[in-house]
Amino acid sequence: MRRSRAFLAFVHLAGLFIIYRLGADAMADMACRSGNSLALKIASFTSPGDARVCYNLALKGQYSLKRPEPDRAIGLYRLAVLRDPLYARAWYQMALACRLSGRHRDAGAAISRYEELRGTYGQDLWDIGIFRLEDGEEDRAAADFKRCIELRPGAVAGVSGLFLLLNTPQGYMAEKVLPRTSVAYNGYIDYLLGSDMADSALSFLRFSHGLVGLDRKAALCRLLLAQGRIDEALDFWRHLPGGGDCGSGPAMANGGFERPLGKRADACFGWVAQDGPGFTLSYDGSRRTEGKRSLHVRFNGHRGQGFLLWQYIIVAPARSYELKADIRTKNVVTASGIRLEVWSQACRGYYARSPQLRGTGRWRELSVAFQAPRGCRLLKAGIARDGPLKLDRTDRSDLWIDNVRVSACGRFLPCAREKAGMKKAKKP
Repeated sequence: MRRSRAFLAFVHLAGLFIIYRLGADAMADMACRSGNSLALKIASFTSPGDARVCYNLALKGQYSLKRPEPDRAIGLYRLAVLRDPLYARAWYQMALACRLSGRHRDAGAAISRYEELRGTYGQDLWDIGIFRLEDGEEDRAAADFKRCIELRPGAVAGVSGLFLLLNTPQGYMAEKVLPRTSVAYNGYIDYLLGSDMADSALSFLRFSHGLVGLDRKAALCRLLLAQGRIDEALDFWRHLPGGGDCGSGPAMANGGFERPLGKRADACFGWVAQDGPGFTLSYDGSRRTEGKRSLHVRFNGHRGQGFLLWQYIIVAPARSYELKADIRTKNVVTASGIRLEVWSQACRGYYARSPQLRGTGRWRELSVAFQAPRGCRLLKAGIARDGPLKLDRTDRSDLWIDNVRVSACGRFLPCAREKAGMKKAKKP
């Protein structure tokens, strides 16, 4: 009988203890989620073994706006990791609090422990790298950021911006910060080009180990041209393995479209096609005026942006030239027709254009005569069509382009009397 009573008393006490622990754990969970100081203090008594409560109380003390208490926070962080040695965020926050209190040795030990626990996660490696960079350990931070980029290649832009703010040499970036992969190197070049940092990109290429693609180098060449550094762009492209030949006079690269657009040989000085939903590009060997094929542009009637195909041409200042192209159209019925354009925003907003071509017809030669402005050596030349106006109708039409060329005018090769015109093109 006595044994039965003792057993029932034990079961009753055990049940009460389980209910108490469940209630205490629920209270601790609610306190940690709410961040309420009073609730956290109560939870520290009801759940003294809960590392989360110590961690959240430490955060309150460390980041208090009224009176920060980093020393008290360090003690609570130590209590948290004593109860849960695998509590990674507690180690990281302890490192920050130790550094704030001037305990750099303890901060280094805490961040090393954090790295042991979370060193395989990109975001945590970013935090570790930032910590060590602020602590003056640039080499160790570089190693952390390198592993961060290996795990998360998209982090290369953020890492690039961070080290460029520190005026880091390009050789150090290539050897210490960036993993030796084409993804990392191309991503870094993309960041430099997007920030218009042509000099840094040129310097970095000396340490790139051949991992930077020719398309990025072509983009760098175009950036140099856009910045007016024509001689540097020419020299850079001529001495580039795989780069194309580019003369110093006016010439249209791939004017007959015998090579695909974007071919590496003319990637810097070749055609640039504006992307848009209103047209598609292809090649047509059955319709041409010279060579083996022409460029076929099919407009699908989408009411969007227009069409623009252009490339850089190098000219002599104050010299006269003529841009010509063989054009064939079908069902071009909107107010915006096909035209040739020569322009430059840098050269006082220079702009010249040919008459517009509409309707359906056989091959015609479209031309525009122009004079390069004084002091201007680089212009853009191409074929354009504006998008349909809001109240204008759309059309499903076709355009064929072939034999685009530019020539200098002189005594023995005069330009057309009119500034722009069109005539019937010669048959192949």
